[in-house]
Amino acid sequence: MAAEAIHDRLCKQQKQHFSFTRLDALVQQALKVGWIDTAEAEVLTRAEVSRLRAIIHP
Repeated sequence: MAAEAIHDRLCKQQKQHFSFTRLDALVQQALKVGWIDTAEAEVLTRAEVSRLRAIIHP
């Protein structure tokens, strides 16, 4: 999954573990400081929307 690859890279790059929940908050932070570009932000945002949709409508 593309979002997992981006998430893993961010965790390694920043030497910390970011939860795979609340990706929207991670996207905002990562864009603000330049860790990701807008294309990667879109991938993570779509993953968060899909995750929430799966929780709400199992």
